[in-house]
Amino acid sequence: MSNTKMVCLANSFKIKAYCMAGKLINEKQWIRPVSSNATGELSRSNVTCETKGVMISPLDVVEMDLQSPRPHDHQQENCSITPNPRTRIVGRIGWEQLAEFEDKPLQLWAPGYHTCCGSNDRVPDYMVSGFITNSLFLIHVASVKFIVSMPSVHANETHLKVQVEFEYAGKVYRLRLTDPALVQPVQRLGIGSHTAGNAYVTVSLTEQFHGYCYKLAAAVFLREPI
Repeated sequence: MSNTKMVCLANSFKIKAYCMAGKLINEKQWIRPVSSNATGELSRSNVTCETKGVMISPLDVVEMDLQSPRPHDHQQENCSITPNPRTRIVGRIGWEQLAEFEDKPLQLWAPGYHTCCGSNDRVPDYMVSGFITNSLFLIHVASVKFIVSMPSVHANETHLKVQVEFEYAGKVYRLRLTDPALVQPVQRLGIGSHTAGNAYVTVSLTEQFHGYCYKLAAAVFLREPI
């Protein structure tokens, strides 16, 4: 699978490192490059273009050296990077082209399970193992709302928390935002609710943590900037 070309549809936070995912340009198949670390997170150098010295951004068309599929539980999209992967930006798509990569699931995995501050944002692990076989969707929604709130002392948070709320297939979702390109701009809007228009959202289902897998907004693509 060396020298794989894909469009980046998320490059988000993961354990003080990065989690990148995208779709193959031609096949439109999801790929999540993972390292040899136990949790698969990527280093900054892994997600930096070797020729331009800039970090990979969502919508970039990227060539990356990958080895072989490395599926893990429901994260069947995982694929190992080579020991010293070359990462190159070879193009970029526009917002209108996201329609070519859109997924149209009937629902975002199993709705009906919520955290104290979220909505339809987690799935019990017993409902995941052996039943759910993917962990990424790119969906289109009519509008999104960014919810900015105080950090949680119990979770040892030090920055304002940002969530994304939207409706999909008749269900309201409120998910944690892990898109670094948007978190800080939204935080600067201040505590409260901030509505934006029509958007595409990359939704990711995490690995199991304390009995649940969590749904995250790994990237949000707004037609109009906030």
